[in-house]
Amino acid sequence: MVFRHFLFLIGLLVGEIIYAGQEVGNISGTVVDRTTKQPLPGVNVCILGTTMGAATDTNGKYLIEKVPMREYSIEASMIGYKPVVQTRIYPVPNRTITLNFKLSQTPIELKGVTVTPEYFSKEKDAVTSSHEASSYEIRMNPEGYSVQRILASLPGIGTVEDWSAQLIVRGGAPDENLCLVDNVEIGSPTHFGWFGGEGGNISIINTWLVRDICFSTGGFPAKYGDKLSSFMDISLREGNKNKFEANFDFNMSRAGVDFSGPISNKGSYLFSYGRSYLELLDKVSDIGNVLPKYDEFQGKIAYNISPINKLSLMGIKTIDNMRVPKSEMGSGAKSDMLWNGGENIIGFNWQSLFSKSGYSLFTLSGTSHKLDFGCEGSFGVNSTLSTLAAKESITYRFSPAVEFEAGGEYKYINLDWGSFSVAETTSTGIPFPGDTTDTSGTSYKVGSYTQFSFSFIPRLLIKPGVRYDYFESNDENIVSPRVGLSYALSNIASLNLSYGEFYQFPQCDQLLSNLSSKHATHYVIGIEHLLTPSTKVSVEGYRKNLNNLIVRVSDSTRELDNSGEGYAQGIEFLLQKKLKEKFWGSMSYSYSVSKRKDRWGEQDYADGWYYSDWDQPNIFTIIGGYKLSDKLDFSIKWRYASGKSYTPLVDKKQDPITGTWYRVDGDMNSARYPSYHRLDFQIAQYHTFRGWGIITYFNLQNIYNRKNILAYTWNDDYTERKGIYQFLFMPVGGITIEF
Repeated sequence: MVFRHFLFLIGLLVGEIIYAGQEVGNISGTVVDRTTKQPLPGVNVCILGTTMGAATDTNGKYLIEKVPMREYSIEASMIGYKPVVQTRIYPVPNRTITLNFKLSQTPIELKGVTVTPEYFSKEKDAVTSSHEASSYEIRMNPEGYSVQRILASLPGIGTVEDWSAQLIVRGGAPDENLCLVDNVEIGSPTHFGWFGGEGGNISIINTWLVRDICFSTGGFPAKYGDKLSSFMDISLREGNKNKFEANFDFNMSRAGVDFSGPISNKGSYLFSYGRSYLELLDKVSDIGNVLPKYDEFQGKIAYNISPINKLSLMGIKTIDNMRVPKSEMGSGAKSDMLWNGGENIIGFNWQSLFSKSGYSLFTLSGTSHKLDFGCEGSFGVNSTLSTLAAKESITYRFSPAVEFEAGGEYKYINLDWGSFSVAETTSTGIPFPGDTTDTSGTSYKVGSYTQFSFSFIPRLLIKPGVRYDYFESNDENIVSPRVGLSYALSNIASLNLSYGEFYQFPQCDQLLSNLSSKHATHYVIGIEHLLTPSTKVSVEGYRKNLNNLIVRVSDSTRELDNSGEGYAQGIEFLLQKKLKEKFWGSMSYSYSVSKRKDRWGEQDYADGWYYSDWDQPNIFTIIGGYKLSDKLDFSIKWRYASGKSYTPLVDKKQDPITGTWYRVDGDMNSARYPSYHRLDFQIAQYHTFRGWGIITYFNLQNIYNRKNILAYTWNDDYTERKGIYQFLFMPVGGITIEF
């Protein structure tokens, strides 16, 4: 009933949007050098397919006025730099939207050759496995409500489940992914997440605040440390510097309000509040008995104290609450599980353009992550992880052929750990000891890096780097060399290679044991080729060798050691088409193998190797859209993935004294769940009404109601098996009002 009322409201709004005259908006922004952050004067910024445009002034700023309401692609170009095109740009009536550009110098060896406009930007220091998306591409994506769901369309990336925001990158665990927001490391970028980034079902990042995202799935440069699999670098946009503006947003994961405005003539503020509404979705589609509830507050203040010095302050606060009925916890649960927790994050940045050839960035941050959950009489965790961190980096261009970057960081860590669990017997009949821990302690980490970019040899770009890290808690010193090579086969194709050593320090509760860092070695090779300026095809192969992995010593103890090893290898294909006229989309396919070797595999296999929990051999995704008109488009997404591996039940046994039934397992991870696939459809319409911009959308998820299996459960005597399903067919509506 509530959902029908919501659709009626959307229909009423659409029906009322009949207006006279052509409403217009403005587009403004800044164009800077991608490496040095210096403003670039004299850059031509043109709206493709029109005669509208402007040139940047001495401060790198431009303004295009009176732009009619429709979707555009906009190009920034300048002699000596590679042109950049941004797509999916939609002005808002009577407002000035911000669109910034970062241009890269044209390589010396390509001077005199026709330079292809750059539709596909990536992290400036990464040569392989790097992807970048702007705020407008994110917000117009059919899954633009979640950063993680957007990234899951890239090759080599799997998800844990439909309602999870955890990412599985090239066969790695969810806690192996680094997340930075405005250069501040976020311990868990999800609501209901665990220390270190594991767990969680909804992104804490409001995509309306995002300026751009850079994501790498492997072989990333030395500036990023303490994670094995990937990094996600999110930059938040700045508020409106001209006048107050506000948005109301109702989407798949939250309902919220966002607003921004100027601070004198030198700065701006941006603030957002959001709240979950899964109770409403549960009335439409049976989500289940577990309904997470959360509140989130996010904001940013930016201020230019001089033409070369900019200060910014960002903050995020989350409040998470959830009740899991004991009926969902298994037969041994004595009560419902309660979860109360959240995060507090604050970060301060000072960027200084100390020279025409370089800049420095200083970051000071503080975070606090609270976990308070448990099931009375069974288990519980009441712990807090707090950090204070300081970073400094310097980037400098010595010449067009030589660029340099160096940085250092210090992190102070305070952990208050409290947990308990009662003694129990596992499902296979092995006694497992209880445990009560109440401890606290402090430690610190120190890190530094140096990396270069050389282009002395025609068509060859070399990016070497090295990283040093020290962790006081386990007295561990680590040196991590990394290098990337890119050879331009032509002005539209390149051969790319990268190699690197990566380490990840033990996380939180793992620190209670005497453990050392996990280690991975990455090898990546790939080819990129532009079929057209807006269409790119790439193929990459990779190998990750893993050792020193942290595993449990036996079934009957909580003791951990570093005896695990493993590998992940695969090949990935990606075809991307940016929106140039009517159509946009991507098609990705990855084939991979992820295996581990430790005492678990030694019990079942002669060579000790078994498929990891994160192994999904085949992942195929198609996502795309078509513009039916300037203000109406539709998009689809279809995803197929091999079922994850699991350890099958092959027999059962009964305790002759208690009569309790226990399972007898087969070989470790020797079975697979059925393959996963589903089709989603979305239609979106853009309107103007009395000076407001309005976006309405309707989304049908899992159209053919595929019953994708998450896991199996059994009754007490293991005679009946039941599947736990992921999301079934679900209609979802949404609306964004910009005023």
